[in-house]
Amino acid sequence: MKRIRELKEEKGVTQEELAFVLGISQQRVSKLLSGKSHFYPSEIKKCANYFHVTSDYLLGLTDNRGRLWEELSGDLISVTDVSESDKKLLMYYFSLLTEKQRKLILGLLESMVAGQE
Repeated sequence: MKRIRELKEEKGVTQEELAFVLGISQQRVSKLLSGKSHFYPSEIKKCANYFHVTSDYLLGLTDNRGRLWEELSGDLISVTDVSESDKKLLMYYFSLLTEKQRKLILGLLESMVAGQE
């Protein structure tokens, strides 16, 4: 799927990282991105959550990536139900991770949140 491939490249996400987020093999990701296989609706939903865009955007039904994308891109998100000390602690630990570890942690968090819906 073209837009997922574009977002993957834009964010610098590897096939291995995307496979982890989707809970599938790297080989399946390769087939999906090359058009040799089709995404399941649950995979589209996970990709939309991971890249902070709408499913409609991924499917090419709109060119609008969605409000969450705009909020993240402009740093407009305000987290009100997390204490300042928790935010600082999270940022401290996050800063100690490598870029690859950060992407894996973010993917895991996004998958956990998507699983609650």
